[in-house]
Amino acid sequence: MNNGGILLALYQSSEILISVFFNFLGGALSDQNNRKEIIWHCDIISGLICIVLAFFIHQDLLIYDILFINISLSILSSCRNSAYKAIFREIVYLDHISKINSFLEIAKEVVQIAGPLGAVVVSNFLGTKISLIVDEITFIVSGLLIRKLTIITFSLVNY
Repeated sequence: MNNGGILLALYQSSEILISVFFNFLGGALSDQNNRKEIIWHCDIISGLICIVLAFFIHQDLLIYDILFINISLSILSSCRNSAYKAIFREIVYLDHISKINSFLEIAKEVVQIAGPLGAVVVSNFLGTKISLIVDEITFIVSGLLIRKLTIITFSLVNY
């Protein structure tokens, strides 16, 4: 592909560049608004982006579509991750935070390694459209699970 090196560099650097520019915005947004709603909306929008692109993706523009998906999801992730980090202490009892945080870090590392590998396998065997539909389903399920989270009031944290 012509300009393949440039597009690969854009893809690889887009997530980092976007996090540099949007993490502060996500932090300010999560400090001023309902964190649970921010996470919920980011998951639903991410799912909708994936499902729309799954049905309207063109093979001729695949690399550009993937670049657009990566940039869009990185922007949403900047907002979601800031809200998630801030809400974590509100959904876990204080005496369980260190144990759950260690499990969360292990799970995060496993997902960071296994996630892309799983995506490549699904994409190679089932195609890009199915891979995007799987992404959409996981985002929607995540959003629905976030909606069910119970925020622990500060009076119960020390209970």
